[in-house]
Amino acid sequence: MKKITLGIICLFTSAVALAQQPTRIEILPSGDTLIVPIDDSDIVYDTTSYASSGSDDSGGGYCNNSVSGLSPTKILSIGYDYVGPSAFNSTYSYTGADTSVYNRTANFAGGLRFSGNIPVVSRLKGLLNLGFNYWRTGYKFKEEPAPTDFFGKRLQERGLSNFGLSLTFFKPLNDRHFIILMAQGEVSGDYNFKEFFNRFKYTKGSYTALFGWKKRDDKLFAVGLSRTWRGGESLPIPVILWNQTFNSKWGVELLLPARGAVRYNFSPRSLLLLGYELEGSSYNMQFNYFGPNFSAPMLNKEHELRRSEIRARLTWEKQILGFIWLSIQGGARVNYRNAVAFDSGLDRGQFVVDNKVGIGPYGIVSINFISP
Repeated sequence: MKKITLGIICLFTSAVALAQQPTRIEILPSGDTLIVPIDDSDIVYDTTSYASSGSDDSGGGYCNNSVSGLSPTKILSIGYDYVGPSAFNSTYSYTGADTSVYNRTANFAGGLRFSGNIPVVSRLKGLLNLGFNYWRTGYKFKEEPAPTDFFGKRLQERGLSNFGLSLTFFKPLNDRHFIILMAQGEVSGDYNFKEFFNRFKYTKGSYTALFGWKKRDDKLFAVGLSRTWRGGESLPIPVILWNQTFNSKWGVELLLPARGAVRYNFSPRSLLLLGYELEGSSYNMQFNYFGPNFSAPMLNKEHELRRSEIRARLTWEKQILGFIWLSIQGGARVNYRNAVAFDSGLDRGQFVVDNKVGIGPYGIVSINFISP
């Protein structure tokens, strides 16, 4: 715990230092922006494109990846996620076992959310960012899980944790075109801090590649392909990135199908976002399972929870002091997939616990550190 606390202090110190340096706004594959430091060699006086480096064959400059008016990006974000009461019913169907149904009400689901984006390399010809996140989701059921409800008991006792690291590379090709490459690794499961390093073998990888156009300072568009676990299992999907500011008040910030929002700016220091996000991953879980006819549990078997949900939301963000912003998010959590496979491999496997999760209200409050 001391090492974790020291790491958070170091990251916070880095964020403060970044906020005191000259900066520019960069765009991540997520569709968000990142404010990063620049040194004297990177200072650009043209606000619509990178100045020519003098080394490209065309003799032109490099397009920048900033879009005017976008919501501020967080160097560090610390928040708390709360999901209110909703139905959480499970149907067990292990081979050779009687089918059993457990109807429950989840009074609470949620926990700490900690994330950030740190620039590693920032040059006219390329930008490399390191991202990280830690999300904790605990559960509390209204009804105490039955002795044979092994999944419900494990979920309430251990909850779920998700830790991810990512690298994002933005490469301008000329004054209008660019590519974005992203690679991410996630360790997700019912582990605690002591077990974290033992779960590395269950790391899941996600990859994204985009090709884009930047013709104006208020519009950026890109298309590509992603292999992601957001849907609860690994799937290749087409991706569309579209960020545009239409006027001083309205804009859109889209990375379809993962997320999308319509933006309304009250002022440069206050805004609203109305949209949605698809959240999900594949979680390694280790709990007992039923033997033939539920007569004898088989102990400590590996399972994989395929969990995904859609969050329809309204987000208000406001500057409260210098580079410190407050974000308040609220809406409805809608289940997309929640089922347990009796394996921990990449394949879908046989679902042995099928969960029906009802719609529940949710909210996230976070303090965010950005460049002023």
